[in-house]
Amino acid sequence: MDWHIARSARKHGTSEEDIEHALDHWIYSHDIGEGFAMFVGPATNAALLEVGLVTIAGDTHVVHAMPARSKYLRGR
Repeated sequence: MDWHIARSARKHGTSEEDIEHALDHWIYSHDIGEGFAMFVGPATNAALLEVGLVTIAGDTHVVHAMPARSKYLRGR
């Protein structure tokens, strides 16, 4: 999958390398609706990240990335 990393995805200081690693090795995904999905995967140091993707007109954009919160890990 190809994606564009938006400036908003860097808001919490997550590096592009960690974002790409989390998406390449995702463990869980959550369909949020309206073209938005949250993926949970490991950063390069194995810390779990939540990474939000939105698809608009066929293009996928990473719009959110930060350490994974418990609401995305519950029940896993």
